[in-house]
Amino acid sequence: MYHKKTVEDEVLALKDVHPGGQVDYLVSGRNFDDFVSLLNGNHIPYQVSTRDIAAELKKEWQSILARGYPHTMVYDKDQFNTREDIEAELDNLASQCADVNLVCSTEYLPGPPLHEGQQLKVFHMTGGQSPRNSILWESLIHAREWLAGATLMNILDKMVKGYGTDDDVTTLIDNYDFHFITIMNPDGYQHTWDDDRLWRKNRRDNEGSACFGVDLNRNYDCNWSEPGASDSPCSETYYGPSPASEPESEAVVNFVTSHTGPAWIMDVSIHTYGKYILVPYGNCTYPSNWLTGLRNVTMSGCAAIEQTFNTDWSCGNSCEVLYEASGISTDWMMETVGMLYAFAPELRGSGFVVDPDQIPLSTEEVWNGLVAMVKAIMVIPSPKHN
Repeated sequence: MYHKKTVEDEVLALKDVHPGGQVDYLVSGRNFDDFVSLLNGNHIPYQVSTRDIAAELKKEWQSILARGYPHTMVYDKDQFNTREDIEAELDNLASQCADVNLVCSTEYLPGPPLHEGQQLKVFHMTGGQSPRNSILWESLIHAREWLAGATLMNILDKMVKGYGTDDDVTTLIDNYDFHFITIMNPDGYQHTWDDDRLWRKNRRDNEGSACFGVDLNRNYDCNWSEPGASDSPCSETYYGPSPASEPESEAVVNFVTSHTGPAWIMDVSIHTYGKYILVPYGNCTYPSNWLTGLRNVTMSGCAAIEQTFNTDWSCGNSCEVLYEASGISTDWMMETVGMLYAFAPELRGSGFVVDPDQIPLSTEEVWNGLVAMVKAIMVIPSPKHN
């Protein structure tokens, strides 16, 4: 069947719908009146938060051009950066590790090139005593969530440069191996710079459809294709032709399941936006360790984030706090891999386009939350091996 775009496809849900909750829509000018009539006809309350998203995008792009893009712009941790500059900075940070007695390396995950030729790059960090466990922190599985990637890169920068002098950094690295995949969707992230700033999915050319892309965070083999994802290639939550059908998903699955070092214990998949910490599962069920550890770790992180700038976050089961979802990476990490702790923070802000001045604020509060989580995990007995 050939899928073509409809008017509904041009009314873009920036956040998924959940009963009784709020959803943000991006509506084209030509569809605005019809969409408002639809809401009014169904007695659905609404407010217009941004009347001209194009103006916000223009402002953001002008600041990028002022930095010399694409010819002379260089990596700046207080700004948003290109895929190439982020990957180069990973190598730069790895080269500094020996100076502080850390062992760090980078590698492209093995496998065929992605749909538009990129590869996933991972940063490894170790230092300290044994036995220990492994932690995976990742971002940008959804390409438009620039603040997520910038926040994680700054956390990595803080850890490399703070080891041996910052007590929290030193404690974490002395007790765990860390692995960072700062761009889980390289093709998609590249596309947000080249063509469509608000692109979410990867860049699969869906056979028989005018619409590109699979939602990588609906493509994992955990409750795949169940409620909370779509079978339409034109949907922002299209789950793909089969579980882990995408080279991005396959590369991560192979990396995590073939890992022979210290046992995995924690995954953090950073997203934007809304101020949430979400935990599995997306079908409104709870992991078996919810009452024996996961809840305490979640709430410890939530409290630490809130106390940083006196903000309010909603933290708990992803289905109950936000919306039903299936095939998501954090669910797979717990259910299939056996990680005891998995979290999806949805960062500060009211949209995907945010000023760069939010980067250090986001970094500080998220770092505080992650430190609190890891320290809470440290006091709970867990299996370890080398």
